[in-house]
Amino acid sequence: MSGIVGIINLDGAPVDRDLLKRMTDFMTFRGPDAQEIWIDGNVGFGHTMLRTTWEAETETQPLTLDGKVWLTADARIDDRKELIAELESKLRTKLQIPHLPNGDGSESRVPNDAELILFAYQAWGEDCVKHLIGDFAFAIWDGRERRLFCGRDQLGVKPFYYARVGNSFLFSNTLNCLRLHHAVSNKLNDLAVADFLLFGFNQDKATTTFADIQRVPPAHWIGGSVEAIRLRRYWTLPINEQRWQMSETESIDRFRSLLSDAVEDRLRTDRVAVSLSGGLDSSTVAATARELWAKKNRPLDLKGFTMVYDQLLPDEERHYSGLVAERLGIPIQYLVVDNYRLFDRINQLHRPEPSDFPLPALVFDYLNQVTDHSRVLLSGDGGDPLMFYSWKDLARSLRRFRVLRVLRYIPWHLWTYRQLPRLGYRETWKYWTGRQSDWRYSYPSWLSQSLTERLDLQARLEVVNELPVSIHSERPEAYNNFLRSS
Repeated sequence: MSGIVGIINLDGAPVDRDLLKRMTDFMTFRGPDAQEIWIDGNVGFGHTMLRTTWEAETETQPLTLDGKVWLTADARIDDRKELIAELESKLRTKLQIPHLPNGDGSESRVPNDAELILFAYQAWGEDCVKHLIGDFAFAIWDGRERRLFCGRDQLGVKPFYYARVGNSFLFSNTLNCLRLHHAVSNKLNDLAVADFLLFGFNQDKATTTFADIQRVPPAHWIGGSVEAIRLRRYWTLPINEQRWQMSETESIDRFRSLLSDAVEDRLRTDRVAVSLSGGLDSSTVAATARELWAKKNRPLDLKGFTMVYDQLLPDEERHYSGLVAERLGIPIQYLVVDNYRLFDRINQLHRPEPSDFPLPALVFDYLNQVTDHSRVLLSGDGGDPLMFYSWKDLARSLRRFRVLRVLRYIPWHLWTYRQLPRLGYRETWKYWTGRQSDWRYSYPSWLSQSLTERLDLQARLEVVNELPVSIHSERPEAYNNFLRSS
């Protein structure tokens, strides 16, 4: 993750170069490869570079194509071939950029990700985010219009924070970076803290633990003139009601094609790590990466990394991940986690907001192992609820009288698990009758009574408890997984 930061003084005052440089340098841990700043009067951008793709080897930021529109971005843009074709059609020009690689003569190259964002802004303006796929957080200063435009990716993989304090608008993908500005106070957002105590996370995707610092929610952009900066949603995860028109074979082929494209988008380097558990998600990703690279007839340094328990509890991760690694012909490295202590090295977290994750030291050591091999780590997340046909799905099928699906499920379960499905009769009856589960957040008795009354937390708890589990009728768990965001 590269680091981005920006300062826009709304009253026209020049940006403090030393302050911007200090805020940029703070993010060196995000981008050790290069650190640059750009200032034009009352506007300044900073960037720290982490190169993870071939195209990024030529990338410099903050970036401009014409000296008037400037960008700072932390981004990986996917589906690049289709986007480039779309841009070339829209702009009626070939997106080839000349350069002199070794002084031997002129060549051309395709745009890097930062350049693609600028081309997309040139083509569609504020609608550019509707044409971008990938993980991104970026800011554009349009000097011609004196306008700011910032976008965050659809699923919120990349963070984006901002603060409007005094006569300044500040932004960064690193929360603590904004706190270096003298106008940003340490005042806490009591409601966000209360949400953490009640639910384990902040329920409001537009706020943070700090009162002065806000968060751009996933699939939103923020921007406008310095007098009127506004926040807008540009995308909502759709529910395709026509999904049943595909045959089973067509659905499988389409899924394989999309999975292959998604993995290939992330294989823009020849040294890749994979978090290999031996389960459905990561094994499929690793096998797909191996297959894609075999077709290119190019070497891929792919290595698996796995956390295992050897003594503390029964765990077959080592066995199954080893089988997958052996079948794919890739090396695998294990991290034994039996002796890690709860909350060990908690102070090393670069996380300014509260977290109840109990094993930060385990994550530090695991990621250090990975980064010794590669800056790109593939993993699987969400495959189980997407693909696995659980007793909940069986209950839904019973309620909708889909007899054929039930008859197909039972022999599959017998073959896979060598036992009949455990239906969970109470929950199955609730699904059959359309009732919700009994599981609800409970109110902690130890929470401050004055805080409870001031923020009306009892009412907030009831509102959250009454929210629907998911609006998706067939795959609620998978749909919710896609909506999870930082």
